[in-house]
Amino acid sequence: MNSGKALNPPLSLDQWVKWFKKELAPADMDNGCILAYLHHFADLGILKASSEDHWDLAEIDSGPLSPSIAAKVRSQLMALSLGESGFSIAHFLGQTPKDPFPPATKQTQQEKTIHPERASDLSNLQIVKKVGRQLQPFLELEKNMLSILQGSYTSKEDARKIFSYILNRTQGKAAPKKWEQLSRKRHR
Repeated sequence: MNSGKALNPPLSLDQWVKWFKKELAPADMDNGCILAYLHHFADLGILKASSEDHWDLAEIDSGPLSPSIAAKVRSQLMALSLGESGFSIAHFLGQTPKDPFPPATKQTQQEKTIHPERASDLSNLQIVKKVGRQLQPFLELEKNMLSILQGSYTSKEDARKIFSYILNRTQGKAAPKKWEQLSRKRHR
């Protein structure tokens, strides 16, 4: 597919951010998150560095950037999203996968241990331990996801941005409740 001569002009990352925002990225994604995804795409082989600060699309030689290029990139991203390494791409494309996290980050029921509380009046140390146990699955999920997302171009900060975006998309938001006053006591 690659004829040795790239017909797509190499662009800076800022130009790629603008192009991806216009052509492929969801409307709710900010430029910092798009930049983090571009670094992730470079790790997955979609973008390649042509010089120190210029990048170009890998495996696509179709002339200047156009809607047909966007369609090719979208199909390439969709194909990658089906694999284990591309689980985060579905969120970039605005899709909601059945399983938002890769299977390697799941925790089995046998791994969870519940420790009984010794007293009803908890000391500060017991409270910290209890909160730590409650947050432990989330912290392990974050640690595993960051290790999967990090690569030679994707920094830990970029991986955190991607993880935060995925987490915000997967969390259901409750509908706001109308406030009503339940009781009022009058003091005389």
